[in-house]
Amino acid sequence: TGQSAWLLHQLSGRSPSAMTAPVATTLTSTPEYAGAVFLSQPVPISIGSTLSTEVGLVLPIDTIQTEMSRLVNLTGSTSSVTAPLRYDSWPLDIFLFGYENPTLLTSSGEGLFENTVAYCSAIRETVTVNELVKHQAAEAAILGGGFTYPHAPLLVSTYYAVHSAQSILDGTAWTNWVTDNTPLVRSILNTLMFDYGSETGFKTSTADGIVNTPSTAQGLWTLTTMGFSGEFPVSEIVEYLSSRQEVAGGFDNYISTTFYVTEALAVSGQLSAISTYDLELWLRSLVIDGSKTSDPDLWGSIGSNPTSISPCTNYAVEYLRSLAFIGKAHPDPAKLTGHILTRTAVGDGSFKNTNSADEEVVTGTASALASMQILGTLNSQNKTAGLQWFSNNQIVSGGFGMKTAANDLVAKDRETSRVASCLATLNETSGLIASGISNFFDSVTTEVGFEAMDNLPSLMWTKWLLDTSRLAHASPSIDLDLALEYLKGFDTLRVYPFWSNLTTVSAPEYGLTQYRTKSVWTQYFGVSASTSLGIDLDSSLISDIILYLSQSQYITGHYRPASFMGTAHMQHSVAAVETLYLLDELDTIPYRAALETAILSEYSSGSWDQTGWTLEPFSGFQEAIDFLSTQAAIRLGILTPTMAAEIIASIESRIQYTDLVALSMDVATLSLLQASTFSIDLDSIDSSSVLNALRSSSFADGWFNSTVLWQPVYTQSVLKMISILGLRCELIDTPGVSLSSSTVAVAELGSTIDIAINISSSDPSHSVIVNAFGESIWFTNVANSDTLSLSIPSSLAALGPWDILVMVQDWGSSRAFDRLSIQIDCSLEGSLNLETPTVKMGEKINGTTAWTLAGGGDSGVGHITMRLGDPPTYQQYSYDKTSPFWFSIPSIDFDAGVYNLTITVDVPNCAPLILQDQVMIAEPDLTYLVSPNEKDGLVGTPLSITWALHYQENDSLISNQEIMLQ
Repeated sequence: TGQSAWLLHQLSGRSPSAMTAPVATTLTSTPEYAGAVFLSQPVPISIGSTLSTEVGLVLPIDTIQTEMSRLVNLTGSTSSVTAPLRYDSWPLDIFLFGYENPTLLTSSGEGLFENTVAYCSAIRETVTVNELVKHQAAEAAILGGGFTYPHAPLLVSTYYAVHSAQSILDGTAWTNWVTDNTPLVRSILNTLMFDYGSETGFKTSTADGIVNTPSTAQGLWTLTTMGFSGEFPVSEIVEYLSSRQEVAGGFDNYISTTFYVTEALAVSGQLSAISTYDLELWLRSLVIDGSKTSDPDLWGSIGSNPTSISPCTNYAVEYLRSLAFIGKAHPDPAKLTGHILTRTAVGDGSFKNTNSADEEVVTGTASALASMQILGTLNSQNKTAGLQWFSNNQIVSGGFGMKTAANDLVAKDRETSRVASCLATLNETSGLIASGISNFFDSVTTEVGFEAMDNLPSLMWTKWLLDTSRLAHASPSIDLDLALEYLKGFDTLRVYPFWSNLTTVSAPEYGLTQYRTKSVWTQYFGVSASTSLGIDLDSSLISDIILYLSQSQYITGHYRPASFMGTAHMQHSVAAVETLYLLDELDTIPYRAALETAILSEYSSGSWDQTGWTLEPFSGFQEAIDFLSTQAAIRLGILTPTMAAEIIASIESRIQYTDLVALSMDVATLSLLQASTFSIDLDSIDSSSVLNALRSSSFADGWFNSTVLWQPVYTQSVLKMISILGLRCELIDTPGVSLSSSTVAVAELGSTIDIAINISSSDPSHSVIVNAFGESIWFTNVANSDTLSLSIPSSLAALGPWDILVMVQDWGSSRAFDRLSIQIDCSLEGSLNLETPTVKMGEKINGTTAWTLAGGGDSGVGHITMRLGDPPTYQQYSYDKTSPFWFSIPSIDFDAGVYNLTITVDVPNCAPLILQDQVMIAEPDLTYLVSPNEKDGLVGTPLSITWALHYQENDSLISNQEIMLQ
C-alpha cells in the first residue's frame, strides 16, 4: 500500500521516477477492467464514489516495463493522478493499493481493499496450476520435488509394452488391452513409419530419425500383434527386412537383431521371405565350443555372433526362440543347461547374464529360467526359487530394474518385458508378479507413448515446469521447498542424479542429437531452475559447472554439446552464455573473443542463422533461435544499436496473432531489448489481438494448446508473454461470489449452533471456511442457501465474546467474507457439604463447596462469597479459589438459632451459582468446676491441685478436659 510503489519501482531496476502524482480519491474504471470482479464482489462499489480522504501522498506514475512484466492500472487514472489500484505480475502477483492510512478510507475504499484481498488469492487458482501439480513428484517418490512430463515415444518401448501385455494377458483381458491401446499404438507406428518407396521401415524415434533393422522388425511384430496388418504396407516392411539378411544367414551379425527379425516374420507369416536354411546355419554357429576357445567355462554357451566368445544368457534365450520360430531345436540341452547352472547361478534363485559379475541379474534370471524351460531341463526347485526371487525384487511400481530392487530403484520396460516373457514361457501369468507388471506398464503409458522406465523427474522438465509454475504463480500449490530439496540431490548437473542405486535409460530428448544426459544444456537447466527458486547453488557445484563449460568450449569460439565431445555450434553456445550470465561468471569464458566473433558470424540483417540447429523444439523455429541468439549477444555486450534496430524491424514485419508461441518468442526478444536500454515500444504488440487469440482456445486443459510434446516450453513462453504485456488479470476470468450469514447472539458452552449461509454465485456448490474458537473448519458441498452446524467447545477458554469469521473459498473464485459476533455463556453446577451442620456458639463452621461448568468442565478460579445469616444479621466472607474449596468460618456474635449459610460462586461469563444450607448454632452447655478452696505448699516445691469439671444439669463428670491456672 501507499509508498510501497516506490519499492517496486526500485526493484524493477529503474532510476527514480521523474513523473509523480497524488493518488486519485475517486473510483474510475478502465475499458479493460470494466465490470471486473475486484470492482463488484464481494463488495459492490459504484464508479465515481469517493475512496479516501487521504491527501498529500505522491507516487510514481510512469509506466514500468521490465524484461518479465508490465505495471498496469486496474482502475482509472489520468496524467495528473495515480490509479488507486495497480498490478504487476513478476516475480509475484503484486497489487499496489494506493492509499496508506486505513482510517481515512471510505466505505467504498474499504470495499475496494476487501475486493482486492478477495481477488488476489483466486487469480493463482487456475487449471494450469492444477495441471502443474500433477507433474511434481511427491515427497515420498524417487526424486521427490522434481517434475515429470511425457517424453517422445520410442518404438522399442512400444514393442516392450505390447510384448509384455501379450505375454501376461489372455482372453478378454488381452482383447480389452488391445482395444484400449489401439489409438496410441497406431499413432506411434504411423509417426515412426518411414516410406522409402519399395521398402518401408520404422524409425527408433522422431528425435534421432534412425531407421534400422531392429526397429523395423519391432514395428512389424507390433502392428501384426495389434491386428494392424491391413493398415500398414506389410509387404514393403518385409522387403526392408528380407533385403538385410546377410549372406551368412543372420541380421546385423547379431543375435538380438536376428531374433527380432525372426520373431516378426514368424508372427506375420512371412518367414518365406528369407532363407531359413541360412538362418538356421547362422544360429547354430553361435554355440561356443572347443573350436572357438580353449576355456571350458565357455563351452556350450551362446555368443552374439559366430565368432564371439563372450556369452550372455539373454543371447541363449534369443537363440532358442529363434530356432523355435523356424521349427528347430537346440541339439544339446544338457550342455547349455550345465553352463547356465554352473557358470551363472548366484545361489539365491537368480542368475547372472554373463559368466563374470555383471549388472543385469534380472535379464540373466529371466533368460536362464526361460532357456531351461524351452530346453525341458528346468526343475521345480530352480523354478520355485526363481519365481520367489522375482517376487522379492519387483519394484513398487510393478516393474523390474536391471539389478536387485535394493540396488536399482527404477523399473525399466526392457527388463520388465523380459520377465513377462519368462512368465509366459513358464505358464505363470496369473499371479501377483504378472499383475504388478501390468500395473507398471499402465503407469508408464502417456498420451504419446510408453516411457522407457518409471517416469522420473528430469532436470530438463523441472527447469521448464518450474519456470511455468513461477509464471502461473502456482505456489503454494506447487511445493517450492520440495523442489529445492530435489535440486540439492545433484552433485553435478545431469538429467538425472548420479546415484549408485539409480540406473536410468535415456528418452529421445536425451540422445546425442538432443540434450544428452550431461551437457552444456543440463548445466543451464540446473542453474535456471535454481534461479526460478531464488536460491544460490553450492560453491562446489558452481565450480563444477564452470569447469565443465570451460572444457566444452572449442578454440574456434562456439561450445560443444558436452565436455570435450561433439560439434561446436551456436545452439550450445546460447545455453553456455546464459548459464554463466546467471552465475555472474562470464569472465571465466576461456575463448571470449573467439566466442563473440563466432556468435556475430551467425547474425545477418535482423535474424540469426538456424543452420545446424537440431535441438527440439528450437530446430527450424526462427523466432526461438532469434530470441536465444539475441539474448546471448546482449549478455556478452556485443549487440550494437544497429543490430537491435534491424532485429526490431524484422520482428515488427512478421508480427502475427495466429501462432502465439512464435509471437511469444518475438515479444520476449523485444522485451529483452527494451530492458537492455535499446529504444523500443512494446505497444507495437496489439494486446487485444493477443487476448482474443488466447481466449479462443488456449489453456482449456491447463496447457497452452493440445500439443503434447514440448508443451511445457510452449506454455512457459506464452505465459511469459502474458506477463510481459501485463495481460494476466485480463486473461484470467475470475468469477466472484457474495456472502451473507447469521447465527444466534448468545449460545451455551458445549452446545451446537446453526449458521445460516446465503451465497450469491453461479455455482451451486461451495467450500466454506469457518474460523471460530481458535480453529478453522472446512465445509464442502455447501449450497447457495444452506445451514452449517458448528460445535462450541466445552472448555473454559471458549467462554465470552467471539467473532466468527466466514469465508467462501471456491477454487478459482474471488473470496467472500462475513463476520458474526456471538456471546458464549455457561451455567455452573456445584455442591455444598457441611461437615458441622450444628455448632455451639462460637465454634467454627466447616465444610466443602465444589463447582464445575455445566457438563463437568473445569471452571478455573471462582469468586466465592459466603454469607452466614440473612440481613440484617449476617457475616460475609469473600475468596478467590478453585474448586473444590474447604472452608472454616466462625460463628461468634451469633445467638443460638438456625441460620442460612449461602454460598455464591461467580465465574466470568457464567450465571452465578448459589448454594445454600442451614446451620444450627446451639447454646453452650453449663458446667461447674470442683477444686479445693485452699491448698498449702512450700516455695520451690511442686504443688498438686486436684480438680474436676461437671455438667451442671446432672453433675456428671466431664473427662479429658484442660483448664488454665491464673
